[in-house]
Amino acid sequence: MREVEATSPSISVVIPLFNKRAWVREAVASALMQDWSPLEVIVVDDGSTDGGAASLTGFDERVRVFQQPNSGVSAARNRGVKEARGDWVAFLDADDRFVQGHLRKLVELSQMHPEAAILCSGYRGFWPDGHTREWLFTELGPGLVGDFFREQQRALTCVGANAIRREALAEFEEPFTVGMSFGEDQDCWFRVAERWPICYVPRIGVEIRKGYSGRATDSEDRTQLLPCYERLAERIEQSDFPPHLRHSASVLVATHYLDVATHCARRGEMKHAWEVVRSRRATADVRYWITAVLRLCAMQLGWWFKKRRWTSRLDT
Repeated sequence: MREVEATSPSISVVIPLFNKRAWVREAVASALMQDWSPLEVIVVDDGSTDGGAASLTGFDERVRVFQQPNSGVSAARNRGVKEARGDWVAFLDADDRFVQGHLRKLVELSQMHPEAAILCSGYRGFWPDGHTREWLFTELGPGLVGDFFREQQRALTCVGANAIRREALAEFEEPFTVGMSFGEDQDCWFRVAERWPICYVPRIGVEIRKGYSGRATDSEDRTQLLPCYERLAERIEQSDFPPHLRHSASVLVATHYLDVATHCARRGEMKHAWEVVRSRRATADVRYWITAVLRLCAMQLGWWFKKRRWTSRLDT
């Protein structure tokens, strides 16, 4: 393994941990075994009850474990950022794993574009039944992303696939908003992207474990609007929001609104679906809005005809 030169950017890896003893050693090992050695791997145990933190005792001198009462993943990541000493902070969930060469590629990207504040890569999801899915956009780089909000409409990055400059994170009192159950990572990216350039390398950098009961994102209620998009919509309406990003950010918010409306309709929650679609924030992407309205109309008619047929059968 190649050691990092003194003049090269250093990377701290932050891993929040809550009851993932079965996978945390694999996650930590995937960071330590990178061919570009991290300065440190910070594990913040957020009140686990399964002994996950204890399993790391004596693992490696670069592993620093901090414990705190259960306060949520945002508080754990914020603690990790506070304790980090590297120039960059890379994030990894305790049930995921870095792909070999990930940190090296991020460092190379930072040297190509020292003005960037977020470095991100592609990622791969893997499920217990063995199937996988990749989010990889080869046409984007390596290099600067012209419009992060436009690209995030197709899920450009995830929490384990990026590193953020520590100086940029220090600009925020709370890099990850405490109390958010879902979307706290996107909320952080949105705020950073409003201020600094972002880089992307078209290479799978992390593998994300999917399809098990302990995965927060797999239990997300997709019929509810995420606070990170509500907060973004509020900032878009302020005069100091970057003008060149306003349209794409509005479209990203609208896309989320219409996705929520569609999920509501699929669950038969038509009243909620129409409430979301009627929101002014849902209309920025006109083509998608029209498609969503037509889809809701078709689903509404389908429910109506189904009800009529059922009523007719009862009458006969």
